[in-house]
Amino acid sequence: MKNKAPARGAARGTPPAARRRRVQPGPVPRRAKGSGVPPRARGRPAKGSGLDARAALLAAARELFVRYGYRAVSARQIARLAGVDPSLLAYHFSGKHGLYREVLGLALEPVFAAARSLGEPDARAKADAGDGGEPIERVLAAYMRVLAANPWIPGLIVREVLVGGGGYRAQFVRDFPSQIAPLALESIRGATAAGRYRAGLDPRLVLVSCIGMAVMPFLGAPVFEKLFGDGFLRDPEPYIAHTRDMLRHALQARRP
Repeated sequence: MKNKAPARGAARGTPPAARRRRVQPGPVPRRAKGSGVPPRARGRPAKGSGLDARAALLAAARELFVRYGYRAVSARQIARLAGVDPSLLAYHFSGKHGLYREVLGLALEPVFAAARSLGEPDARAKADAGDGGEPIERVLAAYMRVLAANPWIPGLIVREVLVGGGGYRAQFVRDFPSQIAPLALESIRGATAAGRYRAGLDPRLVLVSCIGMAVMPFLGAPVFEKLFGDGFLRDPEPYIAHTRDMLRHALQARRP
């Protein structure tokens, strides 16, 4: 059964018996008088909030989003767990959606960096010369390393993007896949036009296959660890090399 988020704010009237005992997310208790956390103020937060508050909000948001889901967590709950004034969340991230995007964006930055290199002339030149493999391979390798280092990402994406109504689906597609997919498709088309990939491939199907190979093992890690032992895929490098070899055998043009 899915964990329920803690109650938002103070209860009105006499709460039901099931809600009298509140679940506090994480180790930080609710703000109380004398806690040292100032009351919310209008306008720009006071100086001294700085990077510590930003980092605390990111850490608290990740913990709560992973545990309860995006929709079930309020901005005030995140601020409470972070131990900062709620106005700082709006100040640093322009709201809960901006904070959620930043949590995922920071974790996925190596993937974005690899994707940005897809269209660079030196990447294409190296691929044409057979040095360093296809640029798309580096994007997949970056993605798999990110998933191995952040095992919370696959489950979060399934719950918030794929399952049911996917409350964060539209925003996720806009913020992440739509930024990377056009670059990846262009890279695959370029490899086909240059004769490195065999003719007749549908770049969209190639990309879907690549994503499946990159994501599914980490999404199914709890099952695979039961089958193959704890720590399976903890080091992603053997699987990255395996995926690269599989793709090359499947996609590369046959040489006469």
